[in-house]
Formats: sequence, C-alpha cells, structure tokens
Amino acid sequence: MEIRALHCSDIHLDGKFPLTPGRGEQRRQETRELFTEILETARGEKVDVVLIAGDLFDHSLVSPGTIAFIKEKIKALDPLPVVIAPGNKDPFTADSPYSYSDWPPNTIIFNTNRLKAIEIKEKKLVIHGAANKSGDDSYPIMKSFAARKKEFLQILMFHGTDTEIAPAGKTVCLPFSGSELAQCPVNYIALGHLHDYRRLSPGEGNSCACYCGAPDFRSFHDTGEKGIIVARITQEGTETRLLPAFKRRYFTLPVECSPAETSEKLLERVRTMAKEKDWSSSVVRIVLTGSISPSLAAGIKRIRDDLAPHFFGVSVFNEAAIIQDMKSMKGSPSTLTAFVGAIEKRMERAGREELLLLAESLSVGIEAFSPQESVAQ
Repeated sequence: MEIRALHCSDIHLDGKFPLTPGRGEQRRQETRELFTEILETARGEKVDVVLIAGDLFDHSLVSPGTIAFIKEKIKALDPLPVVIAPGNKDPFTADSPYSYSDWPPNTIIFNTNRLKAIEIKEKKLVIHGAANKSGDDSYPIMKSFAARKKEFLQILMFHGTDTEIAPAGKTVCLPFSGSELAQCPVNYIALGHLHDYRRLSPGEGNSCACYCGAPDFRSFHDTGEKGIIVARITQEGTETRLLPAFKRRYFTLPVECSPAETSEKLLERVRTMAKEKDWSSSVVRIVLTGSISPSLAAGIKRIRDDLAPHFFGVSVFNEAAIIQDMKSMKGSPSTLTAFVGAIEKRMERAGREELLLLAESLSVGIEAFSPQESVAQ
C-alpha cells in the first residue's frame, strides 16, 4: 500500500509585500502563478492527495476574486482530494471564506481546533487534521489526537508551532512539542507555519514530520530552502522530496566601507557584485558597515535610486546610523519610544540575520512614526 501526497503551506495569497514598494501587485500576481504551478505539480507527480497546511491566503486582505480563483484551481483537480488545515492567517471563523458552502466537491476543510479524522476509503487513508480558530489559537493540539483504523495509512496535518524550535517572536498557534510528535503513531506529519523547510525526527512506525516551509521567499528573514514536498508514504516508511517552487530570492549584502569611499566607487562595487551573483530578479538589502564618510551617509537615498534598475527591489541602510537613531530616540516619552524599546530588547538576544531584520524594522518604524509625533503623547 502506497500513498503519494503533495504537501504545501504558507502561500499567503493576497499578502502584503512591504519590502518591494510599488511592486506589491506584481508580487501578488506571482503568488497566484505559484499556486497554479503547485497544483499543476500535483497533477504531474500523480499524487493521491494535496495537503495545504494553512495560511493559503491572508484573511484580512483576501479579495473575493482571489477566493474564486482558489476554488477554480482546486475544482480543476477534481476528483483529486485537496485537504486544507486553516492557519493563523486564514483561520476558520464565522466570516471566513472557508465557512462558505460552495467549495468544490473535492475540497476537505477542517473546521475545529480539535483534531478530527476523515477517511478516504478508496485509498485506505486516514487524515487527522485541525484548523486554527483565531490568529493566535493556543489550544495544545496533540491533546485531541486519537488513532483510527491502524490498517489504513495515517497522515496528521495542521498549522502549528513546535515550541522547541520556533524562532523568538514567531506567533504561537496550536502549540506542540517534538516529543509529542515522536509518540504519534502515524505515517506522515504535514506541518505549516514555519517558513523554512525542516524535516523533524521520525516517530513511531517509521513516520516523519516535515515543515514544508513557505514555497517562496517573502522577507530577508527567509534564508532556508523554499519549495513544496512530495511524499511517498508506505507502512514501511516515508520518503520526501523538496521541489523548488520560489519566484524571487531575498538577499542581504553587507558592504564594508572605508572613510575614503565615494558614492561612485560604492555603486560600482555593488553593481559588480550583483552582476557576478545574478541578482537582477532578486530583492536585495544592502547594509553599509565600517567607517562611512559623512558625504556617503548623506547620499543613501541617491545610492538606492541609482541601484534600483539593477534589482527587482533594493534597500540601503547605514548600520551605524540605525543604531544611533535607536539610542537618540530613547529619551522621549512617546509611542515611538515604546516601539524603539521593544526593538532594542529583541536586538539583545538576536543573531546577526535577525539583527539586520530588526534594524530594518526600526528604520521603517522611525520613518512612519516621526511625522505623527511632533507632540509627546
């Protein structure tokens, strides 16, 4: 007995793309294309079931047109079953599109945060799944697991947080631990929520658990492999393959500067590096480090504008200036001060990659808050 499953999650249709200003609509269209390609892969790989482990769309942003698009693409796969376990960005609520009754007949949507089992008898398959019921559903998901029909292959799927490995600051939803999964007698565990691919330790019965990750890069914090999983599931064990599916990469490029660095020299250096790395279709964050001359620091906006034609998206930051901004804003009793303080606390325990992301958040926050804070609040 063998089941082939396509496992995807965190597609975020109609999501925001704040790091590519002016190109958000293009990125949203690319995400639609990516979803179409994922379902075409399901057909090409001749899978028996498609597993979507949450955050298919962003509920607060999704348009009726996008919901119609999703239904059309799923219906085109009929009779192939498409099983959805709603996530924290697309939770199953009374006003969720998931609660509508006009989903294609091959769609199975879990609607409770207690695990329940559905049987696909012709495939001798049981799928245990659950839905997030809010953006921060804290129900301990594994408490509701109950085994069913051991002669069938068993899949467990949900959108949740492995509290032992989740990065600091990640929203906690349907929490569980790796040790709980290790004791779960199923053949495959399809997880969503973490955006990087992770294959976790196997449990009983030669099972394995995987975060397939987001199929595309969405921020500079996304640094791991991106794609979707095709799993071959048998009673003897489960084999998985990660198939690349992304549209654009996000890169951070630290550039060491000297006091003698001019804008022209810096631009030439960055253009050369970008050409060598073939980053023209990527989103790039350039972080200037070292001893930066006052004239170079004053020309950050012009440098960014001059580099814009060489990348899909580009931002330029003066690392030293961002740190100084943070220190200078601490003395005023305002909303901005609270924001800066919160970022500073995160910076104290962050690694370098998260530190750069927090520095960017700080810079954007200062720019957003400052015009509104002429009077202390």
